[in-house]
Amino acid sequence: MKPVKQQDQSNLKWVADFIWNIADDRLRDVYVRGKYRDVILPFTVLRRLDAVLESTKQAVLERKKFLNTHKVAEQDGALRMAAGQAFYNTSEFTLATLTASGQGQRLRDNFVDYLDGFSPNVQDILAKFKFRDQIQTMVEADILGHLINDFLDPEINLAPLPVKEPADLTWGSSEGALVRNSDNHAEWGIFVNPKTRAERKRFTVAHELGHFVLHRTAQATFNCDKESVYSGIDTLKKIEREADDFASNLLMPGNMLRDRIDGKRIDIHLLGELAKEFGVSLEAMCIRLIKFTKQRAILVYWDHGFLKYQWPSSDARKTRVRLHKTDDPQEPLAGTLAADNEIEQEWDGIDMPASAWCSSEDADIRLRELKHTYTDGNRVLSLLMLESAPPRAYQASGWEDEETRDTFDRFIDNGQMPTHHTKL
Repeated sequence: MKPVKQQDQSNLKWVADFIWNIADDRLRDVYVRGKYRDVILPFTVLRRLDAVLESTKQAVLERKKFLNTHKVAEQDGALRMAAGQAFYNTSEFTLATLTASGQGQRLRDNFVDYLDGFSPNVQDILAKFKFRDQIQTMVEADILGHLINDFLDPEINLAPLPVKEPADLTWGSSEGALVRNSDNHAEWGIFVNPKTRAERKRFTVAHELGHFVLHRTAQATFNCDKESVYSGIDTLKKIEREADDFASNLLMPGNMLRDRIDGKRIDIHLLGELAKEFGVSLEAMCIRLIKFTKQRAILVYWDHGFLKYQWPSSDARKTRVRLHKTDDPQEPLAGTLAADNEIEQEWDGIDMPASAWCSSEDADIRLRELKHTYTDGNRVLSLLMLESAPPRAYQASGWEDEETRDTFDRFIDNGQMPTHHTKL
């Protein structure tokens, strides 16, 4: 099969056209056109993951053998470290070795073994695609092997595009930057402020990768700082939030975080441990908690005694939780821990009437206020954990109430294939 026009690897549309040509060639007599995506989208994801993991495949297999020999039960972290990614595959097969392993039902069995080797976070992706439901159909139509070979075609490259190793940022006051090489447009560089803490550097690298995956066709340079998320122009705020959301999903996978917090009492001791485990800041972990907790909760960030942002959980939004307003800019409320300079830390939380904080709450509703003061003494995190309440009629207002659309949905909305959705 030949491409319809000359290849330009920087052109995402060309990649999409090439992949959908595979669909027309292989699936036309097996699936109705509206069902092509049930096969083509997961195959694109698989090829991408396979290419990313290629260089560390042997190291993962050796690590897996070592862990099994020593009867290590919890292997996920060690295998991710061996892969150098947030995901891995422990099957002896790769896409390149599958077709040589046999045809028909034997190929089917080996393909299933290959899929079973992926880490739990990839299994979640495959489950959402319902991809395993298609395997027997592909085998019976004798197209499974052909599809694998098509996606391995050297004419199409789904291997990672070159992003140079992060380097020190030596200009401006940004947290980080993503810059395209003016002499080679296929090459990009990530730059990080060397003075920031290790966990902040890690988040910044993930943030810049988010720009590379989501926004690199829009501009050639991204200079990023935390303030842009809150005070930049609308277009800048939007792409910065999207890159933050990408970084959060990359560094703190939702399924793993849910496993850690479900059924547990939330306090800053737990969140601090999770932040250390995932290699992120306490603030980043608190923001991620707000996204996934099933409780009514609000994260409030104070800078030099004034409100910088408030971020409610989904259930807090549904019940229209609202803080009392003071002056503009907002100051901590009298009678709360946030306003008490004598108490710098309260990691377990203090029980109080929710009405001390919230104009929306009845007198009998309680909340637990947790407080963390940073070492400079100027910045404070307040985490409010509220009792349950029934939903109220709600109309969204303010950016903290918005839900960032999933990257996959955004590519589909634009009529594009999500070839970089699984960049991890």
